Amino acid sequence: MFIIIVHELGHFLTAKLFNWKVLKINIYPLGGLTVYNDNINKPFFESFLVSIMGPVFQVIFVWLIFRNNEDIIFFNNLFLLFNLLPIVPLDGSKMLSLFLELFFPYKVVMSFLVFFSFFICFIILICLMPYYKSLLFIIIFLSLLFKIFDEKNKVNYYYNKFLIERYVYHFYFSKCSFVSDIYSFYKFRENMNKHNNMILSEKDLLKSYFEYHGIVKKRKK
Repeated sequence: MFIIIVHELGHFLTAKLFNWKVLKINIYPLGGLTVYNDNINKPFFESFLVSIMGPVFQVIFVWLIFRNNEDIIFFNNLFLLFNLLPIVPLDGSKMLSLFLELFFPYKVVMSFLVFFSFFICFIILICLMPYYKSLLFIIIFLSLLFKIFDEKNKVNYYYNKFLIERYVYHFYFSKCSFVSDIYSFYKFRENMNKHNNMILSEKDLLKSYFEYHGIVKKRKK
């Protein structure tokens, strides 16, 4: 439990370093989760550091305090390996998501991660068949499935929040991409569209999309 707290402390302190709004930290018997109440559109460098500093704090803490305790070292390595699995909402999935978002549209990455998480769980289920009678294994597996289904149901919510942030706030990106529609936006790029020999900016695309759906009022000319 103390190792889990130190792990989440790594996420928390790094997030506060970048002035992220931390909503709460949930500590469970089998893990923890730091919940942020901030923008989705954070810089890659900040997001990566916040994601990786949990495992980094954990490794440094265990090495400094318990490096001669084989039992704790074993548990720490097991917990670290589990946490780095590419399954939402584990840290492994967050880091994989960040790298995929550099090359693929944001919504494509979110949908892929949900599918990939189910796939990895299926592989784990097959590989660990001898441990089905373990109550701990059953609790962990069911908890993961619950969180994956929860993330699956929130994909549209996260994407709409992502679009609203892009419409309301101003972000600067060194790269830009031409996209076919509003659902093909990249997270770490400026998105544009070419229509009838005209270049539409990201703000123009978002404005048209929100006006069409009645989210913002259409201005009279």
